[in-house]
Amino acid sequence: MKKNNDTVDFGHGRVETGKKSRLVREVFSEVSESYDLFNDIASMGMHRLWKKYAIWLLNLKSGESMLDVAAGSGDLAIRALEFVQPTGTVVMCDINDSMLEQGRNRCLNLGKLIPVVKADAESLPFKDESFDKLSIGFGLRNVTNKEKALKEFRRVTRIGGKVLILEFSDMSTSNPLKKVYDWYSYNIMPRLGELTAGKSSPYKYLVESIREYPTPDEIANMLKEAGFSSVRTQFIFPGGVTIHQVKK
Repeated sequence: MKKNNDTVDFGHGRVETGKKSRLVREVFSEVSESYDLFNDIASMGMHRLWKKYAIWLLNLKSGESMLDVAAGSGDLAIRALEFVQPTGTVVMCDINDSMLEQGRNRCLNLGKLIPVVKADAESLPFKDESFDKLSIGFGLRNVTNKEKALKEFRRVTRIGGKVLILEFSDMSTSNPLKKVYDWYSYNIMPRLGELTAGKSSPYKYLVESIREYPTPDEIANMLKEAGFSSVRTQFIFPGGVTIHQVKK
């Protein structure tokens, strides 16, 4: 399908802009029950370290409020709650009902009271300047209109507040690990998905979506255009995961 303003990436393919959100919801509905298990196996548990580090970078304090966008099963939100208690609040939002159910059930099983809201990152149902901090972990690449979502992140964040984006990124061609990373991504991860979820196609999309995600420099520019300041980019795992930190 020819690239134009009426289409958007969906994996390596192109779909009509209005259809991507529904297709992404279908992908995560298919994998919601096995998503945490797959992440643990595919990353050898490293995703938990990346998320722990991300929350540490947010420098949350007791009494602050945080919104976790595309919260999924709640890894970031659950960690954040430990820092903002006893008077602070954490809110989880996600566009997918199945992932929200997994997150809500996990919180209840852990005895954590975290509000769960169904919401599209491009149109957050919160008032201006509602939160001190905002996070999105491995979710921005699935958003159709990233520029619109970033503007929403800025809108709901208080002046002086902080936004953190944790996301996979394609390794540069100069990275000596790129060939191994690509081979593992395209050959092993879909097979792991088939073993854990009984199907490989959703994980094929997830692998491809990383390659179609804008470069770290492009995301940094989008953040500046959205009105954020103090844009910081950090590469971890070496070069396959990126953290962007910005202030309002």
